[in-house]
Amino acid sequence: MAAVGARRILVETGWGMQSLDKYRNLWYEQAAPDYIAKDLLDAAKWLVSTIKRTTPG
Repeated sequence: MAAVGARRILVETGWGMQSLDKYRNLWYEQAAPDYIAKDLLDAAKWLVSTIKRTTPG
């Protein structure tokens, strides 16, 4: 995913927190989330902020 510029976000709502607790020890560096968001709005705000920082101009 990193090769195409994708960002990995884990959202704590729904299955997110349970997945974080259950699978954290199985993640490899390539599969770990870039950001852990409290909810979907937090994830969207983080994503937009990363786009603004990486967009030239």
